[in-house]
Amino acid sequence: MNESNTLFYRLLTGLNKYVKGNDVLMGIPAIEAATSKIDLIISKIDKTAVLVDTENKGVYIAVEVATKRVVAPLFAVVKSMELYYGSQNDAAKMAELHTTRSEIQRMPYKMLDATVKTILKFASANLAILGTYGITAATLKEIEDGMKQLQLANTVLEAYLEEKSQNRAVLSALVEDGKKVLVECDMLVEIISLTHPAIYKGYMEIRSKKEYSERLLTITVLNSETRKPEENARVVMVSTTRTVKGEPYVLLDRKTGKLGEVRNSRREFDIYKLTVEKVGCDLQEEIVTVADNTPLRLVVLLKKKQVLS
Repeated sequence: MNESNTLFYRLLTGLNKYVKGNDVLMGIPAIEAATSKIDLIISKIDKTAVLVDTENKGVYIAVEVATKRVVAPLFAVVKSMELYYGSQNDAAKMAELHTTRSEIQRMPYKMLDATVKTILKFASANLAILGTYGITAATLKEIEDGMKQLQLANTVLEAYLEEKSQNRAVLSALVEDGKKVLVECDMLVEIISLTHPAIYKGYMEIRSKKEYSERLLTITVLNSETRKPEENARVVMVSTTRTVKGEPYVLLDRKTGKLGEVRNSRREFDIYKLTVEKVGCDLQEEIVTVADNTPLRLVVLLKKKQVLS
């Protein structure tokens, strides 16, 4: 579950445990009925969260393996075409092919599929020319077979991601149901606020615990191609309006962990310059405004630097 849902789940279970452990509260039929609703919601959240949080790495590995099977021979074909156009003094075509060859390892499936079709069409028609560079019909067949494997792997991955998306939607709906019941429970518990102030105070103390509150700011750094977390990326937020000892005020300066995240809970309203950098990646900069206590979530995509060969 994401942080917001996890925090609410903890709050819901904490309050439910408190209410069910108190005879005075459970002596009110409406409150007892509310805890039954909460029990059901918690049970459903537990089951759905497992589906959301369990990762099937195999589907990603299958796509990665199939992609490599395509890219290796495709790289050779494109390089051969680049050399051929170089012999024809066609600088524009050479540059286009050089760019294609540099990007094929990072291309998403649909773009790679389109590229393969274009390259195979040319290669099939000019196999005699490319043969000079060691490209044969077997090379093209290897690419075709690899694309069939990749198409199958990608279909499985898309189905898996769609299922994940549906489970996340179900989880979000359950959380919303839980919030409605919790509001109902708040109103019911208020009945005993004057007759049993200590019990009411205990309930409200759990309700307002800091560990159940979202962080003000969460910055998640992902790889622009794979959408996987980028660890050890340096995240810096510097005020554009305030200074300390003549230097711009730094709200945070930390590196991301395994989840690619940096969090901050200080509520300091300002306009900040956000900088994210990592060795081997292009520098990312943007302006961020923190204007109120609403939790702010930012996603920064890091793009690997192009390596010319």
